[in-house]
Amino acid sequence: MPPRPVGSALGRTKSLSDLQELNLSDSPPPSPPPPPSSLEADRQKSRDDWIKRGTELNDAMGLKSIRATEIYLSMLGGPRMHSRSPFTQYSEQDANGWIVKKYRVLEQEDLDDLTSMFAHIGASNKMADNVPVSWIHTGKTEAYPDQGTGATYSNAFNAKGGLILSLDNENPEYHGRKRGEPYRSAEVPGLRHWSDAVFLEWSKQAGDAAKNLKWVFVKDVIEESTRALMVEILFELGLQLLPLFKDVEEIDPQSEHGEMLVGSPTGRGIAWLLIQHKAELGRKKIAGIRFFRDDGAPEGVVARGYEGRIQPKAFFNMLFRLEDIE
Repeated sequence: MPPRPVGSALGRTKSLSDLQELNLSDSPPPSPPPPPSSLEADRQKSRDDWIKRGTELNDAMGLKSIRATEIYLSMLGGPRMHSRSPFTQYSEQDANGWIVKKYRVLEQEDLDDLTSMFAHIGASNKMADNVPVSWIHTGKTEAYPDQGTGATYSNAFNAKGGLILSLDNENPEYHGRKRGEPYRSAEVPGLRHWSDAVFLEWSKQAGDAAKNLKWVFVKDVIEESTRALMVEILFELGLQLLPLFKDVEEIDPQSEHGEMLVGSPTGRGIAWLLIQHKAELGRKKIAGIRFFRDDGAPEGVVARGYEGRIQPKAFFNMLFRLEDIE
């Protein structure tokens, strides 16, 4: 089978195999401009759109050279096409108006409800090994001269287990929408993406073991497009209940269902973490995806709701297995 061309919509002929062989300078790109609002665009995406996005992100994770990844992403187009993040130093956190708080966003009982998952991945579920950290944006902006956006990134880090736990994350765009205010580029700090914030904190927490990142867990997914995709997949698998971890099968990210989840707003944040930090984390890919309910949760009925829309009635957890690319 001939290599699949990339950027075919732009009339390009360069293939992924061609890009794999490029040996180009991996100099970091300039900071990208603030992107347009993606919330409404996400709502309008079709199944094929999510699959296409997932395919593109899978391809970008697999490319060897940072420069080759840059070329590939530029051929695809879009507001965020830099292959290497400009945010690699922890001092960027303060420079962009973020402060760090040790809020109690995670309790031992939360970890106890994930005993099956922790046993499967071979990591400790004790609080001492899962360090919660919250970033809060309080810096002044053009739109809000007296306050920050109020966006928060709350995650926990298990350096020994190679695990990031995504707990409660609201980027500036989502937070503005929740306040009932329009999205304005003036209120967005340069350091605005979850993938950059969590990379900087992971690097600090893991130190020399940063390349040991193996898992990303997302607790209680609230992003509506991702939830809708998971419900759609459940129905296609013939399931009426959100399964427990012990009963769930891993989804291949190269399958149609897997590409949908990689391309979802939740999955793509993890993909960008790996794409834009290859130099620091090593070349990694999403190798498997599971979604499930807490061990102690009641049966999560997933039902079709009003006006035929699919309405999830339970909290969805997601586990992304990462794998080094040789």
